[in-house]
Amino acid sequence: MRNYIFNIFILTTVIVPGLRAQYLPVIAPDHNWSVVEIHCQPEGNSYSSMKLVAGNDTTISETSYKTIWKKENDGTIYYGAFREDETTGRCWYRFPFSESDGLIYNFSLMPDDTAILINQFLGSDTIKLIVTGRDSIFIEQQWRLRLTLTNFSLSWQEWWIEGIGSQWGLLNAGSSFYTGVCGGQELLCFWEDGVQLYQNPAYPVCEFPATAINENQHIEELKVYPNPANQSFNVDYNTPDAELTLMDLQGKVIVRVISSGGSYCMNVSGQTEGIYILKITTNQYTTARRLVIGGR
Repeated sequence: MRNYIFNIFILTTVIVPGLRAQYLPVIAPDHNWSVVEIHCQPEGNSYSSMKLVAGNDTTISETSYKTIWKKENDGTIYYGAFREDETTGRCWYRFPFSESDGLIYNFSLMPDDTAILINQFLGSDTIKLIVTGRDSIFIEQQWRLRLTLTNFSLSWQEWWIEGIGSQWGLLNAGSSFYTGVCGGQELLCFWEDGVQLYQNPAYPVCEFPATAINENQHIEELKVYPNPANQSFNVDYNTPDAELTLMDLQGKVIVRVISSGGSYCMNVSGQTEGIYILKITTNQYTTARRLVIGGR
């Protein structure tokens, strides 16, 4: 199976006016996304995926929107409407048949600003995140603005990439407020004009089979504990050897080790509190676990 890897360059300073020619819209006719849905079960996680595609323009209550559709084998299902102010970088999402929309992205925010979101896909409550980073990322010959946002009370973090969406998926901006260590959704891959521009480094594929694959088939004895972790955590696996890769949410490798003997204790006492991805690769499977470092 193809394991697509893209090369990126990151500009760590705040983007200055004139660096980008124009705002890159999140929704465009040639944009497609795949999202992994993580289902928590007592015997282990199961995974499924869905594809979202941009549709035609529409008008609702005299306001112009771009439609979003969930793609299935037998057709597409209406998944809501999206509008953008390309001058300010603000984006709104309207849940199917809702009477209003809610702010889902604001790319005009600067470090230390507060993002106040009302994401109807998640509920009607106001979500507040602090902008802790603003830089740019170079993907396929083009600079794209990236914001990192944090909810300090819950130790959750996410990023937005201009023209692509949120780490948690196109419509899930702010979902870090709700998701736990297990469950939820994450962006898998993004295509523009049929060309794949992004793949989540925590997953080796862009799509899971329509029938969810249960990890219990191969890794029923895999354990990562304690989670949340403070000084260290343990990994117990049921194969002779395993490659353990700890990454941050941007895909930066923090620790990579080859372990043998069925278990490993990883020291994380020097790491910043927050969410990390632990990727576990053996000769039988590749899987990922969301790991929280620091107490909640």
